[in-house]
Amino acid sequence: MKNSVNWWRRRPSAVPPLATTSAQASAGRHWSRIATVCVMVVAALPFIARGQFHEKRETRIADSAGVQNVKGGSSFETALAYEKTYEAAINYLKRHGYTIDSASVETGQIITAMDIKGGYRQAGTRIQITCIKDSDTQTSVRVLVTEQKRTKLLQTEPWNGAKANDGASSKMADEIKAAIGNGGREESK
Repeated sequence: MKNSVNWWRRRPSAVPPLATTSAQASAGRHWSRIATVCVMVVAALPFIARGQFHEKRETRIADSAGVQNVKGGSSFETALAYEKTYEAAINYLKRHGYTIDSASVETGQIITAMDIKGGYRQAGTRIQITCIKDSDTQTSVRVLVTEQKRTKLLQTEPWNGAKANDGASSKMADEIKAAIGNGGREESK
C-alpha cells in the first residue's frame, strides 16, 4: 500500500483498512446498516410524538382561556335582597350584549364569555360578578374585569395570565350599581 491520503484531512493515513477479509467486510456492512436504522429512528421520533404534542398544546391553550382567580376589582353594597340583586346583574349583562359563560345562584357568581378583539395581537376581556348575601335585605357585589393577551400568528399561542383592570372594574361597578338601583332596568335618556 502506497502512501494513502485521506482526502478530507490531507495527511497520510497510518491506519490500515478495516476490512481485510470477506467476513470482516460483511460485519462492517452489518454494523453500518444498524447505525443507519438507528439514525432514521432517532430522526423520526419527533414526527411520531407530534400527535401527542399537538394534543398537549391544544389542552394548554384551552386551559389558558379558562377563568382564573385574580385579586382586585370593585365592590359595592346594595339594599336589595340577594336574589333580586343577582337577577338585576344578569339582566344588565344580557341587555348590554354580554354572553354569560357560567352563572350560579348558589355560588352567586356570574362569569361572561371572553370578548376577543384584535387580529394578530389579541386581547380578551371577561367580567366576573360575585354577589354575597350579607343579610335578607343587604347584598354586597364584587365586580372584576380581567384582561388577557396573546399572539395569533402561524399558530395560536396560549393566553397569558389574567390581570385585573381596576379602571374598567370600577366603571362597570358604577353602571351595574345604577342598574340594580333601578331594579335591573336602565333609565331612558
